[in-house]
Amino acid sequence: MSNDELPTFTGMPEQIPATIIKLFRLEPPQTIPEPIEGILLDSIERVILVLLDNFGLFEITIYKPEFVIRESQYLLLLETVKPYTLDILHSFIHGDNSSKEFHLIKFLQVNGKSTTMIGQESDLQAFSGPSEKIPTSGDMTTWVQGSKLLNRV
Repeated sequence: MSNDELPTFTGMPEQIPATIIKLFRLEPPQTIPEPIEGILLDSIERVILVLLDNFGLFEITIYKPEFVIRESQYLLLLETVKPYTLDILHSFIHGDNSSKEFHLIKFLQVNGKSTTMIGQESDLQAFSGPSEKIPTSGDMTTWVQGSKLLNRV
């Protein structure tokens, strides 16, 4: 691996909640899958999770969000048997595909973290919980709103 390559890890979508919780130096509940091993940082201010489906891949390829790319410290490749956006979102928020007892955003807010979710209204209603919500009408407006938030925060 050359010096300019990001350290790369593999994991399952169900491991994302515990991984994010660990990044904030919090203890994940035992009811969700274990975090992805090896992803730890000395000091962390924020976690930016960008979920790109095949349509969003166009925007990331063409517009290359310099801030996100420049500040990224890891590349995470997810393996799943259900590669559909709603299944992935459910795993990211609930830690698995069968339970809704755990909710990542609620957990983070109870532990003093702020959250913002940007996306289509139907996804926000289903997944955002108590998060700040920024509804969008499609991939391009999601991209624009996300860029605005990143540049503002």
